[in-house]
Amino acid sequence: MNEIKEIRQVTILVTALLYIGAIAATFYPESQITFARAFGDAPLGLPCRWFARGLLMLVLAPLPLVCWHFCVVLSRWRRDVAGASQYSILLWILYGARQHRDLHLSHAISLIGQLYFVAVVVAWIWYTEVHGL
Repeated sequence: MNEIKEIRQVTILVTALLYIGAIAATFYPESQITFARAFGDAPLGLPCRWFARGLLMLVLAPLPLVCWHFCVVLSRWRRDVAGASQYSILLWILYGARQHRDLHLSHAISLIGQLYFVAVVVAWIWYTEVHGL
């Protein structure tokens, strides 16, 4: 039970920090100018800054779920590979976690979620490059 409490606390902390950091970045004047150039002055009739923040929150919506499942996988890694280097975590996530049947769902959700966030970043980079931002 203590492990679940720890996973919940880490998930809440990491998710909150990432949300706060992402939303805080939208307050910089340079980012507001970029959002206005990317989406127009009033996309969907909303002020651009509110549209960009809403879109960012929508894009980050899966974050708590992905973070929870990643923390479950990390918790098992800590238990299984005690004392191993931090670099071994990548190999364990890719290969070692497959050995645990109870981790299949968490393993899949954490990997798919990470691929999703990489795809979002790549899509934003592509979008800004195509539109000359």
